[in-house]
Amino acid sequence: MKRRQFIKQICNACVVSTLPASLVALQSCSNPNSSEDSSRLDTLDIDLSDSKFALLKEIGGSVAIGSNNFDTAGLIVIRKSEMSYAAFSRSCPHAGTSINNFSSGVAICPNHGAKFDTNGSPISGPTNANLKNYTCSVNGSLLTVSK
Repeated sequence: MKRRQFIKQICNACVVSTLPASLVALQSCSNPNSSEDSSRLDTLDIDLSDSKFALLKEIGGSVAIGSNNFDTAGLIVIRKSEMSYAAFSRSCPHAGTSINNFSSGVAICPNHGAKFDTNGSPISGPTNANLKNYTCSVNGSLLTVSK
């Protein structure tokens, strides 16, 4: 047997022998019957009395929340009126960069300078797409963000 032929057979045998284990590993990544609480993916509760969210006590106040199970890019939350809040994904529609929170009614993408108003609409920059918007509801000091 020639050397090249031997190496080819050994490589093929390695691929064939590791294929079942690879398939099992890949299937476990997306198991729909996993024990993870799927309801956590549809809503996110924010305790407005928590000092981390003190900026949301003022109309026009905004906070940026890091990556979480609800939105892996994180959220920007702004208080629009006495009982109205808006929540947006921090993912810039242009390149997926994490957008900063609102300042003077404008959220800015640090990479390309795209600017968004408090409705999530682009004001300027390389994108003409809106920020992904989520539904907000308030019950006492609990703000619930929903998909």
